[in-house]
Amino acid sequence: MLSRENLLATGMPVSLGRVVISLYHYGVVMAPEIPRAEQPRFRPGSLAGARRRWAVAGTVIASTVLIALPAVAVAVPGAAMGGPAVPDAPGLLQVNLVTSPMAVPPSGVSFSWVTRDSRPGEQQGGYEIRVAGTPSAAMSGSANWDSGMVAASAPYGSYHGPGLAAASRYWWTVRTFDAEGDAGAWAVPAQFGTALSSWSARAIWSAPAGGKNSGWAFLRGAITVASKPVLAATVYAAGASTAPAHQWVYRLSLNGKVLGVGPTPSPDQSTTTEYNSWDVTSLLSPGSAAAFGALAYTQLDQQFVLEVVIQYLDGSRVTWGTGPGWRAMDGGSVYPPAGSVGTAYYSAPVEDLNAARYPWGFDTPSFNPAGWSAPVIKAQIGGLTPLPTANVQLAQHFARSVTKLGTGHYLIDFGATQVGGLRLDLAGPAGRKVTIRYGEVLATPASVRYHLSTGNVFQDVYTLRGGPQTLLVWGFRVFRYVEVMGSPQDMTRDPGHTVSATALVYPDQPGLSSMTSSNPALNAVWAFTKSSVEALNLYAYLDPARERTTNTEGDNYIHQQSQAVIGGDYAEARYSTLLALAFMNGDPQSITEYRQLAPVAALDSWQRTGDPSALAGMYSHLQRMLLPVASNGLVSQPITALIRRMARSGQPGQPAPDIPHASGVGFASPLTTIRAGVPTALVDWPPNERDGFVFRPQNTVVNAFAYAAYHAMAQIAAQLGKTADASGYAARAAAIRSAIAALLYDPASGAFYDGAGTSHEALQSSVYTVALGAAGPVASQTAARFIASHGITSGACSVYCAAYYLEALYDGGQGQAALNMLTASTRTSYRYMMAQGAGSTMEAWNPAIKGNLSYSHAWATSPDFVIPEFLFGITGTTPGWGHLLIQPQVANLASGSVAMPTARGPVKVSFTHPAGGRFALTVTLPATAEAQVALPGVSFGQQVLLDGTAQATTRATTASGASVAVVSVGSGTHTVTTA
Repeated sequence: MLSRENLLATGMPVSLGRVVISLYHYGVVMAPEIPRAEQPRFRPGSLAGARRRWAVAGTVIASTVLIALPAVAVAVPGAAMGGPAVPDAPGLLQVNLVTSPMAVPPSGVSFSWVTRDSRPGEQQGGYEIRVAGTPSAAMSGSANWDSGMVAASAPYGSYHGPGLAAASRYWWTVRTFDAEGDAGAWAVPAQFGTALSSWSARAIWSAPAGGKNSGWAFLRGAITVASKPVLAATVYAAGASTAPAHQWVYRLSLNGKVLGVGPTPSPDQSTTTEYNSWDVTSLLSPGSAAAFGALAYTQLDQQFVLEVVIQYLDGSRVTWGTGPGWRAMDGGSVYPPAGSVGTAYYSAPVEDLNAARYPWGFDTPSFNPAGWSAPVIKAQIGGLTPLPTANVQLAQHFARSVTKLGTGHYLIDFGATQVGGLRLDLAGPAGRKVTIRYGEVLATPASVRYHLSTGNVFQDVYTLRGGPQTLLVWGFRVFRYVEVMGSPQDMTRDPGHTVSATALVYPDQPGLSSMTSSNPALNAVWAFTKSSVEALNLYAYLDPARERTTNTEGDNYIHQQSQAVIGGDYAEARYSTLLALAFMNGDPQSITEYRQLAPVAALDSWQRTGDPSALAGMYSHLQRMLLPVASNGLVSQPITALIRRMARSGQPGQPAPDIPHASGVGFASPLTTIRAGVPTALVDWPPNERDGFVFRPQNTVVNAFAYAAYHAMAQIAAQLGKTADASGYAARAAAIRSAIAALLYDPASGAFYDGAGTSHEALQSSVYTVALGAAGPVASQTAARFIASHGITSGACSVYCAAYYLEALYDGGQGQAALNMLTASTRTSYRYMMAQGAGSTMEAWNPAIKGNLSYSHAWATSPDFVIPEFLFGITGTTPGWGHLLIQPQVANLASGSVAMPTARGPVKVSFTHPAGGRFALTVTLPATAEAQVALPGVSFGQQVLLDGTAQATTRATTASGASVAVVSVGSGTHTVTTA
């Protein structure tokens, strides 16, 4: 989410390494290089950095304020202590923010890693990267390219060697140097593949059966691998079109093993199609046949293309793919028409599978495709572009419990949300019908609510063949519970292993994050929201129950921060921002507040990674998200026909008739046409969760978002070297902030009015103004007290609002109120969601609030990042998180510990705070990170114990004028205790 103090990094970072900018999507022309910001070392009188993540600057701009910081003491090298004398081998090697990507554009390769050095206080002084055509060459020194020693303190660099060949495999390794110039061990080589330069394969589909096209196609092709060692083999695949099902087009397998699904929807589906790529080296055997099989479905375009490149150890290579040599079968007899599981937004098929007609083993070499026909050769798919994220993976999750309800009738509980479907291993009599119903919650204690609140109907009927069979859903269902009727087997027998769901998951690293505390309720909320974001990370950010592909930054921004803290992935967030920008740029009716979040999300991504490579390509799109600033310093809320039309319908979650526009209030006024280029302020607050907010043309919430957007754009412009833009955006941000203080703040109550011309003070006005940094230090404190006394009650603040509510409390020093909200069990709490039987976080606090409620919504996972970043107080203050501020607000917790991934490596914080005793905080930082630590209740100049030695705290002043008392620590593990 957004951070708690409005701090700005203003030091000019020294750029030693350089990063090649390569936003290869969507025909964006970009500058050949932009310096990647290096992180300055702590030094006397230098700037520590920014507390507010989206307000981090690479250069000095108008509204910045320096903060003084003492030097960090460098620990005695490990050799003096009998430990290692050089850095350890780096780990977590990635290319373009992805682990082992197989289709990297050859012109834009950037490397990142986690520097490891077990000696406390050591820093990276430089790195050396090697890239080679084999793993042994990368380690032996006979590499295609060796960067030599590059002086840089940050753990990333870019490729500057000879041109990389298209559709080829490479291995790379890196070693780091310490501050004294001593080299460490080389990392175990990691691999990456380059993208195709062109496609020789031809797109195919099955011919209609009996003159009727079912939309389903079975496609098969086989190749014989030469009798010599294989160095690498890569398969590239794409399909069209993901509309109207809004899922994928194909599920691809090789020799009976499912590789994955694709394609991921493109930001601009009219011009580009993303293609997936997989490493299949281990699945090919020299001299043996290899069979590829695709089960595909779409009602639009119907194209599938696949290309395989096999590189042999002797330097030869073979390229092969879809075309006349493949075989195909229409799947209408396997999946007879049964309607859609979807909503008005999409139409995904019900899968009433006829197992007797399924071509079992069609993706294995031994299958005989007798009766199959040659495929129909289709026009090539246009705009094929490599997907810049990781592929989703299929994972088996076993049932928590299976209850027998009657003969062949079972209720299955997986305990948490699954995005996928049931895998059934049955040995059934031919013709037996097995009905499968999926639901997010139960309808009764003995039945699943398979008619979802969102409008989906998740029921499939399988007709069994004789003998054993494994049945697997093709698309996906969103569920915690499954009801099975007609099973020929006893499903209660060993349910922990025999009943499973095949879930689709994005390959984050959830094992990198953890949290526990002395409060069991807080632990339960953390575990619930953590499992939610793990379950809901799919191929892009979306509402999976509705299968609504991402279209706004409202959901995305919270999901982005939760995923970063839980799993440490940043590529999916960046891609989802591109999707959201494409949607919002093409839709003048998109939500005003969410448009303002686009620059905030883009900057947050840069700040977390230190990688600015996407910013230039996004810049013009982000500019179009901004609202004009009026002469009084405020922005106005655009109102167009949609907002009145939706008010007339009275749908849950949509604007009510209290929203004004130019000619009156609500739907009583005549409808007008939507003006081109004017966004619609579709306030996505359920009418019964607005706290009586009085909508004014210049309202406080929209202005708070506008301030955040301009403030973020100032930082982005500065990073891109657009100094005039940076100054202009900073000036507009300052003007909005000043106008909010002068026109919208009530000094008597300490809260904020809803807008210009009203004295009403809804909770949202203060929540968003404080959380988005639009309030000064004094107003943040007074408004936070107002927020704490108000509380989240029925009708006051939605689940989405709660993310900002919590941050505003922490920003204003109300940590106890925030903890109370996190652990509450009222009808407006996370624990109440759990009590409803939800397998993941819900779209609203309870079903009474929203009639079309989704029980699988990532915008409700804010405790994932609020707890580590605000309660434990861990926040990066410079791009890449090379510098951190650790300022816990633990309230009445007696103890706690947290671990979270960062681009520099894991950060761990633990504390003990016994009643009446000393506060002790232990911090573990990765080798390229440093931090300022501010203990609760410690004032400037007060002594604390740093690793057992007394040290006086120093003053750090924020850009907003607030001050904190800090001590500085380097890498490794350190304990800071009140004296």
